[in-house]
Amino acid sequence: MVIRAKYHWLMLFNTAIFFAVGAFALIAGGMKGDPFYTTFIGPLWITHAAISAIGWSSIYTTLSSGVLTKHVFFFKWRSFPVDEITTIAPHKKNGKRSYGTVVQITSQAGETLTLQPNHPEPFLTQLRAAAPQAQYLL
Repeated sequence: MVIRAKYHWLMLFNTAIFFAVGAFALIAGGMKGDPFYTTFIGPLWITHAAISAIGWSSIYTTLSSGVLTKHVFFFKWRSFPVDEITTIAPHKKNGKRSYGTVVQITSQAGETLTLQPNHPEPFLTQLRAAAPQAQYLL
């Protein structure tokens, strides 16, 4: 199961805006006959959008074989077995618990992962089955 980062939609929205600005710069520069826009500005924005799209697609968390693993740019950043999970709680926002789709998972070592699963019910069901010892504050 793949779970995206907390603000993954913002990064995807920025990618779309960068692509649109780059395309507009290429079209407008082509219509005006301005080589600065067609050779520098347009490709710059499209390259920025491509890097942002790669970043969006490579930051995720997986839950497989009893291990919760956070990947950043396709490298393993943080990982712990689900039998070490002590608490699964809603994310704290402004000092209060936010009972939305954002979940904060804490391990015995004190590491925390803040996740925003697209479909929280199947994820939490799978997590409950894998980590029955955890305290669920949901």
